[in-house]
Amino acid sequence: MLVDIIEVTAQGLAMSSSKNPLNSPIIKFFCIFIFALLCVIVWGYFVAPQSENSSVDGSTDQTEIEVRLDVDQVAEKTPEEVVSILGEPSSQETVTPSNTPCPCDKFIYRGGKVEIVYINGKADWITAKYPPSLIKGEGPFLSVDQFPSYSFVKVKTP
Repeated sequence: MLVDIIEVTAQGLAMSSSKNPLNSPIIKFFCIFIFALLCVIVWGYFVAPQSENSSVDGSTDQTEIEVRLDVDQVAEKTPEEVVSILGEPSSQETVTPSNTPCPCDKFIYRGGKVEIVYINGKADWITAKYPPSLIKGEGPFLSVDQFPSYSFVKVKTP
């Protein structure tokens, strides 16, 4: 009797697996298609996003980028001359960097986005808290240090 039950169960399992709708080639194709589609969507959205100013071929249209600071316009200018370019400073302090002929004035412009240390009365150390792509300057400058979120320019004084 136990052998008969096992045989009937085995035959039932064999029949049910051949009639299982999940074994259908159409269902398998549909599942693979949905999985591939999801992979493409995730890759396109998270892995390879395009920047706002990039075209399909990856080049950047320079006419759409607004330069936030032209260092050449403010380098070696007096505070009075810089006001006509950047506007009134939001704050001022006296700083004494090492190895400089200071104490010197440091002015903050554009809500803290631009800091200028005036050495010998001229704009010399310029920090711009914009990505390097938004800062223009041809120099010659003593040094230019660029970081992802800001740039630091030394015009003459090391």
